[in-house]
Amino acid sequence: EGEPGPAPAVLWRKQPEEGRTLREAEFLGYCRSYHRLEILAEAQTHRTLPSISVDPERLDWNDITRLAEDVSRELGLGVRPAASLVGVLEERYGVKIWYLDLGQEGSAACVEGDFGPAILMNRIEAPWRRNFNFAHELFHIITWKSAPPTLLQSKPDMSGRFEQFANHFASNLLLPADSIVHE
Repeated sequence: EGEPGPAPAVLWRKQPEEGRTLREAEFLGYCRSYHRLEILAEAQTHRTLPSISVDPERLDWNDITRLAEDVSRELGLGVRPAASLVGVLEERYGVKIWYLDLGQEGSAACVEGDFGPAILMNRIEAPWRRNFNFAHELFHIITWKSAPPTLLQSKPDMSGRFEQFANHFASNLLLPADSIVHE
């Protein structure tokens, strides 16, 4: 059906030293194949993840804390977000999640394409680390339109800042302040 468009940009948390291009192609291929299967099976009945509009130049730490609280509430993650996050992303929102061995250097990546949102996770990392990585990648997915990979890759300072924001978001999403504050 015509010429294929350019491949969507993959945003890496920590990309593998070797084989990045091959891993990206493999990841995108899995996403496209699964999407075709969803279409054939008429199984696309997922909700849409929130797309948060942010000003990348003006975002601050308090904004990120509030965003994590709002997203947790909107996604219905409950009092133990780490226990429910992956299931909610996959089952309720149709996020395609793939586990591949990315070696000792690779961590996680995300992409938003015509197939929807997807996360690539390093399967050799510890489960607690994967939980944090999922929350980190969720931040990038929900801010994708405001801070797409092309923008972040063209501005290294902004990219570094957004990685810190994603870590702050993940921390606040997985361990909300009200769960550790006692009166």
